[in-house]
Amino acid sequence: MTNSSSYTLRYFDVPGLAENIRTLLNFVGAQWTEEHPEWPAAKSEQPFGRLPVLIEKDASDNVTFELTESIAAARQEQLRDQFTDILLSVVFYTGAEGERKTQLKEKTIALIETAVKVTAATATSSAGNTTYVDIAFYNMISYIRANNKEKGDGFASYVTVENAPEFEKVIAAVEA
Repeated sequence: MTNSSSYTLRYFDVPGLAENIRTLLNFVGAQWTEEHPEWPAAKSEQPFGRLPVLIEKDASDNVTFELTESIAAARQEQLRDQFTDILLSVVFYTGAEGERKTQLKEKTIALIETAVKVTAATATSSAGNTTYVDIAFYNMISYIRANNKEKGDGFASYVTVENAPEFEKVIAAVEA
């Protein structure tokens, strides 16, 4: 991806799976626009029939590349997927009731605790190199903290500076 490139992101007008891509494009100062295709009518027009899709337009040779969300290295995708699992657990927890809500809270707490351990072992921002995983992680923490303020679900207590000082290093690097 060169400096002469511009990008078009295709996704729904919600944070969801494209939020990491949006944050990454903003973080690197890329020129980009966003399209919101009519769904499911536009499904057959997308690579692999899914969103998000990131289209790179290289101005130097007028070539267009379509890239799916899997542009990151396999290990980074695995970590990012763990963060997505946490986000989905928080979302599902919000709409659950009774025993299902209890089960989802336990699952979500276990996933967050695992993320704390993984992030402590792999935090790359402290070395000055912000990665795709750092951006995915940043978006996950931001969502959990915002959701907690709105709904008081208690998950934010697991992502405090006291419980996970590594988180703040990542957040500071992405926000810099």
